Amino acid sequence: MTVGANRRRNARVSPGTAPQRKRLHPLLALVREMVPDLQRAIGPNCEVVLRDLQSAGNPIAAIAGDITHRQVGDPPTGLMQQWLESGNTNEDHLNYSGRTSDGKPLRASTLFLRDETGDLIGCICINIDISHVLEIEKWSSSYCDTKGIILFGGDPALPHGIDDTAEDIKTVILRTIDGAVAQIGKRPEAMTKSDRLHLVRSLDVMGVFALRNAKEYVAAALGVSKAAVYNYLHETRRENVSVRR
Repeated sequence: MTVGANRRRNARVSPGTAPQRKRLHPLLALVREMVPDLQRAIGPNCEVVLRDLQSAGNPIAAIAGDITHRQVGDPPTGLMQQWLESGNTNEDHLNYSGRTSDGKPLRASTLFLRDETGDLIGCICINIDISHVLEIEKWSSSYCDTKGIILFGGDPALPHGIDDTAEDIKTVILRTIDGAVAQIGKRPEAMTKSDRLHLVRSLDVMGVFALRNAKEYVAAALGVSKAAVYNYLHETRRENVSVRR
């Protein structure tokens, strides 16, 4: 991978804003050169942000992509500021949900960068606009006749702003499980194996099992082991393959 002028041209600088004179940490300077290529490698619906956590105000040092409409020099989001103030930076934050100021749903990850002594110097934020994915999911759920139980069907209860956390996904998963249980019309402890297979199949069609920790939540709701949920899922998917054949 060549580091050079092309990357410098692609890392956007805010119009009318003079480049920061404070010299970046060498590691951040190296990562800054990689930001445009990293964004292109992930895809057009992605934004990659490098933030300098050594400079006053923790500004954006480089950004490629235009999902959140931010620029070099912009300050942290509220969620990032909370992490920094609370010291919640010991581990990376991966695949949490968010929304832009104009309402686009995001899948976001933040990876913290440290120097050779372990001091925090910056972070990379990756924001992926999943609007099209959710539209496809909504269409497929409707097409498969899930009786209106749609995982992300424009639910007004979902919070707005890029400061959303992974806890929001848990709430949506649990609400979707409750809806699927209600459709069957039995309490989980009274369900037969056939009922449980039907429930798992419905949740799978809605894309629930593509979400983090979904199998654990379903297992808890049904009062069965996670291994049992894996078996139900395998069995329903095997049946679907047999039907397609």
